Amino acid sequence: MNIGNGIAKVLLGKADVISDIVPIDYVVDVIMCAAWHVTLHIDNRVKVYNCTSSARPIKLGEIIDIFVECSRQIPMKNTLWYPSCTVVANKYVYDALNILLSVLPAFAVDIFLRLQGDKPIAMNMSKFYNKLVTATGYFNSNEWSFKRDNIADMINKVKTFEDGNLVKLDLQDMDWKKYLANYLAGIKIFVLKEDSQSINTAAQRLSIFYWIRQITKGFGIIILFLIISVTILLCTDYFNVMFPA
Repeated sequence: MNIGNGIAKVLLGKADVISDIVPIDYVVDVIMCAAWHVTLHIDNRVKVYNCTSSARPIKLGEIIDIFVECSRQIPMKNTLWYPSCTVVANKYVYDALNILLSVLPAFAVDIFLRLQGDKPIAMNMSKFYNKLVTATGYFNSNEWSFKRDNIADMINKVKTFEDGNLVKLDLQDMDWKKYLANYLAGIKIFVLKEDSQSINTAAQRLSIFYWIRQITKGFGIIILFLIISVTILLCTDYFNVMFPA
């Protein structure tokens, strides 16, 4: 949601690490089948069934890219800024970019909302997002390998049944882009209570934010160019004074 409404501009983590996420319906099927499978091998050992995405892994950077793309195609009604997000591994770089790209724009958005007579929410959302990123930063920066011997044996035995293919135990055929797009659509409809008619309004709002973003980037480039130019001139003057020809 924070990516969709434009609050999340930077994420602490490594873009190339595997993000081990599994849809809940797969987890439920694994739990039910594990209760059956454990009865086939009754002994004193505790069986562990690791339900992971190793059969169809997806990287953190890919997830972020899909979220950003889908948020631009099907924008949220409460979008506060144009959706974009960068994954950075360094905590200090994250803190600096978070202030520049999230905190300051959120402060500006709240001022605009106050002028309109609306309740300011951007700063609170930005603070909540920063706490969430800080809490999950370790997991977004590392990946783990899980043994799947028990679950692999269970999958093979389930497939021997005539209707075994109806049970979803493996992510082999998972289309992550389609799944995550449906996930965001579900949030819009069932969590945010947005109907299909709000898409046009949200699209117009997103278009405005897009051009504001482009203009802001243009001014930023001009200011950066001026800073570099002035710095070069000052350094040149200093060099000429200290080391006259």
